[in-house]
Amino acid sequence: MTTFLGAPVRVRDQVFGNLYLTDKRGGAEFDDDDEAVLRTLAAAAGVAIDNARLYEDTRRREQWLAASSDLARSLLSGADQEQVLHQVAATVRTLSGAALVTLAVPLEGGDELVIEAADGAGAEQVEGLVLPAATLAAKVYHSNQRVTSGALSDEPQAGAAPRRRSTWGRDSCSRWAVASMCAGFCRSRTCPAAPSSPTPRWP
Repeated sequence: MTTFLGAPVRVRDQVFGNLYLTDKRGGAEFDDDDEAVLRTLAAAAGVAIDNARLYEDTRRREQWLAASSDLARSLLSGADQEQVLHQVAATVRTLSGAALVTLAVPLEGGDELVIEAADGAGAEQVEGLVLPAATLAAKVYHSNQRVTSGALSDEPQAGAAPRRRSTWGRDSCSRWAVASMCAGFCRSRTCPAAPSSPTPRWP
């Protein structure tokens, strides 16, 4: 490389990447005209990237809204509660691109949750697991706040928790109890409940 010219590609005042030119034909140096063209191209690339992101965000919101409407109709139609919960987990996994999605509901008389439905890698292994109050899922439910973690290995785990089933969804008012559950999903390629693990663990 003998000559070089670069310009940042900006998306909403943030640098997304860089556009480079090297080794101008004929061995000449890059001049002001070359720089002007490069800046124009970098600006156009930034606009294109921003538009693509906006389109994707809009499409994703529309998908979530459509899925929410479908699930609400299923609940209000009196569909089987267990089937609806699994439908929720499957829909969330599809739309989020997660490896595993779980739905946990509270157990009566305590702070624990139980995974009532799951979809994805290791789903069969985690369904029915009881989640102690110290786990992330229980913290989400009791705080009513979103919680994220970039290092699940550092968080309290359910470990070899006992398997139980809640009484959620067995009474006539269960269709209105959708707010009383906690949803979580794992984007990692190595989920804590992956089938390769002999003892599934869940945060």
